[in-house]
Amino acid sequence: MSRKIRQYFIPLVVVSLVLSTIVFFACLNDSDFSSNSAFTDENELANIQEALEKIGTPWIAAENPISQLPPEERRLLLGAADELPFIDSDKVMDYPVVLEGMSSQAYFTWQNHDGKNWMTAVKNQGNCGSCGAFATLGSLEALIKIAYNAPSMTVNLSEQHLFSCGGGSCSEGWYLQEAFNYCKNSGVPDEACLPYTQRDNNCGNTCSDWQARAVKIADWHWVTSGQANINKIKNALKQGPVPTRMEIYTDFYSYKSGVYEHTYGGYEGGHFVVIVGWDDSKNCWICKNSWGTTWGESGYFRIKRGQVTIGMLVGAMNYSARAPEPVYRFWSDAGQCHFYTISKAEKDHLSNNYPDDIWRYERIAWYCFSSPQPNTLPVYRFWSDTGQCHFYTISKAEKDHLSNNYPDDVWRYERIAWYAYPQQQSGTLPVYRFWSDVGQCHFYTISQAEKDYIIANYADNIWRYERIAWYAKAP
Repeated sequence: MSRKIRQYFIPLVVVSLVLSTIVFFACLNDSDFSSNSAFTDENELANIQEALEKIGTPWIAAENPISQLPPEERRLLLGAADELPFIDSDKVMDYPVVLEGMSSQAYFTWQNHDGKNWMTAVKNQGNCGSCGAFATLGSLEALIKIAYNAPSMTVNLSEQHLFSCGGGSCSEGWYLQEAFNYCKNSGVPDEACLPYTQRDNNCGNTCSDWQARAVKIADWHWVTSGQANINKIKNALKQGPVPTRMEIYTDFYSYKSGVYEHTYGGYEGGHFVVIVGWDDSKNCWICKNSWGTTWGESGYFRIKRGQVTIGMLVGAMNYSARAPEPVYRFWSDAGQCHFYTISKAEKDHLSNNYPDDIWRYERIAWYCFSSPQPNTLPVYRFWSDTGQCHFYTISKAEKDHLSNNYPDDVWRYERIAWYAYPQQQSGTLPVYRFWSDVGQCHFYTISQAEKDYIIANYADNIWRYERIAWYAKAP
């Protein structure tokens, strides 16, 4: 190539390459700049709002802590694996499609049923694909309150335990059916047992007595499994809120209020949320999210039916409130002490095999539970060969102190006696604990009159009031 040709050829090649690059970028459309691409749309909110105006602005978009996250961090919020291909047909329940009673209403939400809020607080899953755990427990916590007819009941279960111990992955997400199975087979303890830390590998940090604090479901099933049948979902909602899967598109991160429908942006991933109600006048579901209260309508959102696969996969859990059982009270003339048991078999054995001076049945002391229930803790039972008496405590620290610092002949741990409330709940009364220096034993009573009588008529070395032992139902 001559010098003269090179003089014109090289600049021509450079200009051609520049023009080709300009044409390439000019041909890219909005979807190429979605959060799934290598580019970030700096005008994302404006583009969403412009797209909304074209369809009459059915919902409001605004900046929030979620929308302001980098695209790769936003996608960490999505952890709903696609389990439709793996649905077990035996777990699909044939829900009725005829609407009756509550399900025939035009508007319903568990946020305000009979003037009361049956939902628990909106939580924040953080940068971990643990939405399956939050949707499952967001539903279960409400089911517990509904089962006990106690909207003011405090229920706070551990998403961290469910997710970490059940096999969830922050980066890959989880399946609803695995969350349901864990709730049925193992149960989930309270939040304090393993607080949430946005991790998937800390199951070993769960409190040592978690099984004694775990709440279980009786069973679970699918309400829908491929088709979002509105009437079936409404009938399921009569029993309580239900978890569902939905697809997330870029615009959903910026949702503030209104009835959401996909308007702008590319597919981001799957997400689990809780359907809590409906509004027929707006053709929408009312849902609870797990992105904190600064997102959406204080953590909730409304979404047009038929949008982004919501309702195509809906699960429901079965939870029934357990009635408290009587705790029986015995007195021993020989040992000069009381004995308490929730076991009907143990009560009958003592009554049928021991004379009254050894063990005499007195009355029902109070009502508690023979298995873990929401907000209850185990009451631990000890026996003393030295004192020939039993001791009961709801304090794990006191249990561990006795077990670690006293030989078995002084205090030997036997078993969990029953489950009681460490704090007062609606309909419960305090159980009072006394100590006798003379008899070297404890006494427990739920009767305020009996407590006052003992304090007024006995010296401290005979019966000294110590504290409230736990809370229970009165006989």
